[in-house]
Amino acid sequence: MILSDLRLWEGSDEIAGGTMAIGWAQVREWKSSEVELASRALMTVEEQLVHVGEDLAKVFPEHWDGGAATAARTALEQYKELLEDRIAEVTAVRRALDDASDAVQGVEQAVSIAEKFAEDNGLEFVGNSVLDVRGVTDVFETEHDADLAREMRTRLVGECVAYVEEAVRRGQDMDTDLGSVLNGQVLSGALAAIDYRSPDDAETRGEKAGAADIYGQPAKDATPAQVKAWWDALTEDEQKEIEEKHPEWPNNRNGLPSDVLDRANKAMLPKYQEQVKNDLEKVRDKLRHTLPDDLARQYELRRQLGILEKKQASLNEVQKMINDADQVAEETGIPSDLMVLSLDISKERAQAVISHGDPDTADHVGVFTPGLTSTVDGMGDYVEHMRNMRDKAETSLNRDAATKGESVAMITWLGYQAPQISPESLANLDGTSVASSGTAKAGGASLANFFQGIDIKNSGADITALGHSYGSTTTGYALQHAGTGVDRVAFFGSPGLGTDDVNDINVPTGQIYYEEARQDGVGDLEAFGKDPTEMKGVTQLNPEAYDDSDEGHLNAVTGHTAYLDEGSTSAHNLGSLVAGQEEKLVLGNDNPQTGEAWKDRLDSAVDTAREIRDLPRNLSEAVVAGAERTAEAVQNGAQRTVDLVQEGAERTADTVQEGAERAADVAEEGARRLAEGGLELAQEGNEMRKEAGSIYEQLTRGLVSGPWEKR
Repeated sequence: MILSDLRLWEGSDEIAGGTMAIGWAQVREWKSSEVELASRALMTVEEQLVHVGEDLAKVFPEHWDGGAATAARTALEQYKELLEDRIAEVTAVRRALDDASDAVQGVEQAVSIAEKFAEDNGLEFVGNSVLDVRGVTDVFETEHDADLAREMRTRLVGECVAYVEEAVRRGQDMDTDLGSVLNGQVLSGALAAIDYRSPDDAETRGEKAGAADIYGQPAKDATPAQVKAWWDALTEDEQKEIEEKHPEWPNNRNGLPSDVLDRANKAMLPKYQEQVKNDLEKVRDKLRHTLPDDLARQYELRRQLGILEKKQASLNEVQKMINDADQVAEETGIPSDLMVLSLDISKERAQAVISHGDPDTADHVGVFTPGLTSTVDGMGDYVEHMRNMRDKAETSLNRDAATKGESVAMITWLGYQAPQISPESLANLDGTSVASSGTAKAGGASLANFFQGIDIKNSGADITALGHSYGSTTTGYALQHAGTGVDRVAFFGSPGLGTDDVNDINVPTGQIYYEEARQDGVGDLEAFGKDPTEMKGVTQLNPEAYDDSDEGHLNAVTGHTAYLDEGSTSAHNLGSLVAGQEEKLVLGNDNPQTGEAWKDRLDSAVDTAREIRDLPRNLSEAVVAGAERTAEAVQNGAQRTVDLVQEGAERTADTVQEGAERAADVAEEGARRLAEGGLELAQEGNEMRKEAGSIYEQLTRGLVSGPWEKR
């Protein structure tokens, strides 16, 4: 049994600024209707007071003068001030109760969801704990599958606890806010100390003083379950208000409804475009005003310019994908189903997650993670491949009466900083080298969070993960996290899964697939784990040509970049997995290993890149040493001349000149040696650069075309 302690939410004897201790036991008994009744009663009093204030202003006779009139006017002003103070105070409390009523509605919603969730999933509230009374009842063939089942039960308890936390948090926040108004504004005399211009002014200022932030935001590191609980506890009006006033809040929050994420990201897109445009103008202006000889500043500004131009291109690409989808929708009369589930420009390169179809309602969800050199500005082709795969998967499902009508959503996930190919990145100068697993691990943690967000929102969905190249490594690390809800995974063209043991990949036994094309040396690199073709427990897919009974002739793929080509056996296999149609797979793979040469070339490229990185420092050290030797030679020659002059004043001017000439000769010799040394180092550096460029070119060409012969 799994037990989660709830004592955390019992509350203390006094909450700062609040009126009572708040815990799970208390909030389960709350009723928003009771708070609403109190608010309505105060609203009646508020309206009456305002009317009295308006009437009071009309009481004093227009032409009454004298001592009695002055005394009466003074008394009337005092009554008016007291009345305005009460109007402000009553209005503030009424507004606070209005917000409290909305907050308690959220508490009621969270409590109701938590109780139903517990009932549906075999959980119970026992004292201060959530108890898993159902546990794992099925019998599994492997301990691996039993562990997965236990992990999912643990996640279910966590989801229930998230609703409990949200109910209690909203209750605590409401009590704190209400206490702040009562204690800090009314009982303290703060509102009574204000000079109001009229009853209406008192009402307006009281309304403002009583307003509270009743929904807040989840923490930045909130889990998808916590984010979902926060959103579900909001009233419809609160949800609409957040979308209208704070589209940046839902942005990139796993666990929120996909349509909410889509609207938020599309609302933020023009804001991001304007932001990047302004930043570009600022950097260009700085560059124009930078002195020509300030090379370091010029270099840094041009680097910033390149980053911003890349972000601008990425945002334009996202806008283009949206426009193209809208254009097709207009032509066909079928609403666009392209959704922007995430859009982030806070890092060096923009990140985005694009879906065709709604993953919250789809029966089958595929999540594709690309790898090396992938960027948002070049993401369009991937998204189009995923759309084609979705269409074919749905067509295939509709051929079978048992699956007819089932829907598919295909997602292109570029929610990480995919490594780029350059001498700097190969040398790991920026910490994002394709030769390093750091980016894959960090991206894997984000991808695991994304998977979990999908499964929490659509627990009945059949989820398939697809990972290519470095994206397969990222996917491998993602699936080493517990509770992702992924049902199967297909890796293709993988340099390693981040592990040598299939039991580390948290999907059901027998649901790990691998596809490797001929002439794809990346698949044999073993840079991040054992070659998947040699891993026991991995089902090998065949990307060779094949005649399918439904789709006709399917083309073979070769090299590293053709796996998603439409009409290929490879794309057919991947689409069949997404549709859950394993019986349609083309299995087996006799692809020869070609990765050793790739590995040697990659290692050589890394070494050469590091040599290039160190060349300026080495050359600089040589120049300094040569200059020091030259200076020393010049100084020695000069000293000699001085000595000759001092010791032999009787020597002729010719002798003095001879000493000076000898000094000049020595200086010239030092300078000549320095020049020869610098030239030799420069030639050596040039050769190293040529070698690095040759290896880099071969590596890049190999990644694109795979110039490898079958051995």
